Amino acid sequence: MKKGQNKCVMEVQINYLKNVPSDDGDFLLKWSFSSMKGVIENLKCSNRTITGTENDIIEVLCNEVKLYGTKITKQNLKFTLIQNITNQKKKKEIIFGTGFVDLSPFTTVKIKREINIKIKAEKSDFSFECHLTIWNKNTLTDITYANNSDEKKVKMVRFKQTESEEEEEKLISKKVGNDIEVPRTLEDMVNDIDDETDEQLMVVTYPPSSGPIDLQEIFDSLKNMKGDFYCTDNFIELLKKWWSDNDAHIELNIIPISMEDWIDCVWLIKIMETFKVIKFGYEEENNIESQCKLQIEKILKDAKKRLTKLVQERVEGMLKNLILSTAFDSTKSNFEEGIATAYVRFISSVYESVCQISSTYANSFIRQLFHFSIYSIFEGIVDSHNVDGSKGFQLNYFGICIQNEMDQVTVLRKYREEFIPIIEVSRLLTMPLNVDLMKLKEEVFPTVKYNLLLKILQEFKPGNSNPNSIPKSVFKFVSKHLEQEPIPSKYDLIEN
Repeated sequence: MKKGQNKCVMEVQINYLKNVPSDDGDFLLKWSFSSMKGVIENLKCSNRTITGTENDIIEVLCNEVKLYGTKITKQNLKFTLIQNITNQKKKKEIIFGTGFVDLSPFTTVKIKREINIKIKAEKSDFSFECHLTIWNKNTLTDITYANNSDEKKVKMVRFKQTESEEEEEKLISKKVGNDIEVPRTLEDMVNDIDDETDEQLMVVTYPPSSGPIDLQEIFDSLKNMKGDFYCTDNFIELLKKWWSDNDAHIELNIIPISMEDWIDCVWLIKIMETFKVIKFGYEEENNIESQCKLQIEKILKDAKKRLTKLVQERVEGMLKNLILSTAFDSTKSNFEEGIATAYVRFISSVYESVCQISSTYANSFIRQLFHFSIYSIFEGIVDSHNVDGSKGFQLNYFGICIQNEMDQVTVLRKYREEFIPIIEVSRLLTMPLNVDLMKLKEEVFPTVKYNLLLKILQEFKPGNSNPNSIPKSVFKFVSKHLEQEPIPSKYDLIEN
């Protein structure tokens, strides 16, 4: 490496690569990364683009994005790229892909950022651009690849925090000494969880002097190990040391809130379940209660709550555009197909990961997640006053796309019936409604509660797709059959 040049650590492991059409007709390269290590150095480029044949582009992608330990080989990645570039080549100018990545699985990354990949074609020439931005304290590493020069570079740029991020930074931590970052106060960080925990179920008391635990060791261990399923044994050894006195330690309550991504939570839950058995045996073998055991149970509970929250946030982000879209064109349905594909692939990844904890827990978790997804859509279209015939046709197509995608994933096939409520509500919005139809509710939309029917119908707006207004007699009929229980919510717990 030449003097003065920067060095960037970046070796990418791809979990999947899928071309998904975006809402404006362009293609999205969907990436999911699970590790980051190795070295790319001496990158230098002035214009951020290259010009050449499709083979030039493919070689850049295949060489710069290293395929270590994945199901995707360099050969089939090439095939995918060649196929898509060839299919789009007839157009004078196209954007082959704008991709993005969730950087949260990187243990060195504190805040999620995006990778944007654009491949642009003009006649027979192609240009390629890849821009990577990674959060690293107050500095962003800005990497741009190019193939039109032997000289390449890594450029370090400053990142200006937004007000919200500055506030978040102040709330999360403060500097102590030169290298150690600790919570603003230990009690405050513990309260972040305690406020949401039902203290009636478990009460953990902390002795005035519960034994010193090195905070730096906790932070460093989590930074280096969380999310890495090859480090579970090493972290269990640390837990043995930290709880060797069988006391509760307030310092250890920071562990679950240090999980920044859902896969980190899966890692922690798996470790804590294993450690609990190692230390106390199975429940039927050992019912001895201790402050140490209560704290371990509390950390497990908080980790599961955090897993649920982080996965739900990802799902809401995926479904947001579907909820807010106000038009549906059956001749250009790539938008709904793209969301369905991304959604099912994410759910499949979550299911396979959570199965590492237990298949029973995975089944319960995924069914609850499907309920959350469906009722997020229902609540979303009602809250945004986006209920009409067009939305009905869109939801019907989306529901079918979801079920088709699930049929392609063996482990999810058994859950395809979970999305029947989406199909049933779509019927409600696309059919001319009258009292005679409502009397056939148990045949037309049996799983939808009358309470929810009324809420949706109250927001219905006649339009081109369904110009029929709803007669008052329908509202009277539905009102007479309302259930006593509250309107179903996305946060309801379902029976398994």
